[in-house]
Amino acid sequence: MSKPDTVTSIHGNRYRIGRQLGRGGQGVVFAVEGERMAVKLLRDRSPRARERLRDQLAMVGRLPLEGLAVARPIEQLRPPHVGYVMELFTGMAPLGSLLRPPKGTKGIAEWYFEGGGLRRRLRLLARVAEVVAELHGRGLVYVDLSPHNVFVSERPNACEVRLIDTDNLRTATAAGRPLYTPGYGAPEVVRGTGVQNTLGDAHAFAVLAFETLALVHPLLGDAVRDGEPELEEQALAGRLPWIDAACDDRNRSSDGIPREIVLSRILREDVSRAFGPGLSDPDERPGLAQWGEHLHRAADRDLSRMRRQLLPQSQRLSLVRRSTARVPVRRGLSVGPGKIACGRWGRSRRPAGDRERAGRQETSGRCRGHFRQPDRRAARAHHPRHVSTDREAAGRVRGRSDHPRSARR
Repeated sequence: MSKPDTVTSIHGNRYRIGRQLGRGGQGVVFAVEGERMAVKLLRDRSPRARERLRDQLAMVGRLPLEGLAVARPIEQLRPPHVGYVMELFTGMAPLGSLLRPPKGTKGIAEWYFEGGGLRRRLRLLARVAEVVAELHGRGLVYVDLSPHNVFVSERPNACEVRLIDTDNLRTATAAGRPLYTPGYGAPEVVRGTGVQNTLGDAHAFAVLAFETLALVHPLLGDAVRDGEPELEEQALAGRLPWIDAACDDRNRSSDGIPREIVLSRILREDVSRAFGPGLSDPDERPGLAQWGEHLHRAADRDLSRMRRQLLPQSQRLSLVRRSTARVPVRRGLSVGPGKIACGRWGRSRRPAGDRERAGRQETSGRCRGHFRQPDRRAARAHHPRHVSTDREAAGRVRGRSDHPRSARR
């Protein structure tokens, strides 16, 4: 589909087309120059497609979408184009930008961390799961969940998400033609034996989550990538094992980040259910609410092990030194540019005056993050109120009861 210079709405408003934002199963989404809006152009320009879009937009306008992080349609386009204008949130980019490193990227690990690292990806996916779960709770199905329809904050320290392409929405009981982005459709929908419902959204989200975290598609292994096109059709239809199947290595993949690094134990169980029995039995797939809970739980864990396993020591130190954030730890000390953190606690490199002001707190000689406090018993022994005789002290050490205090009792 070629990009037009301008489009006109049915109300006579003209919009100048900017850069492409995403490409999905129905069409292409472009930004509007100088406006916080986007335009979706459908590939099908037939009169029937135009009438179907008009009815769909009218139906979406009646749906209960208040308070949801979704981009609402604004107005439909005038012929010859078939499409509509929607809200666009500034400072956001498609989630697909986190799935594939740009051309010329030298280090995959550094690119992964510069985008916010594993914890930010877990948070983003958890919030996407919450939004879709809220849709399901209101009796709606998103239908076409893909990396091109999910927008996330461009800043690596922000975790806002928005769903676009709300013309795909339908009620859970409404019938409609099959609609999905290749690679994200549920197997039963791809085979033509099932309908699109919340379980189809669950499959699309599982693929999206696995691909965002591990940087590899869960159903497209080496045999599919290097084989005939028919193998890909069979894999996406659920007729081949997924790439990490425990008892079948026909579709193993040599790509992606090792799963034990980016997936917690409970997330590995979720993906095993989604792409194991869930390929043939939709009821076995984890729901969106469960995905959201488990992703948040994984993000709350200490994920520094990924940095230690993916990056060599020199790169790890350089990333820590570049960071200007000071992370509070025990007793008011902090890890920042003045102290090197390599996954184990070391002695502070601050000047002597700073160490004195920090209050005589030293790191443990075993480097486990525990701080050795002054011996309070020794301090009390030199205080006038706590002076004791040698006999009394000896009795305490030996546990005897024949010292003067015990005798007085």
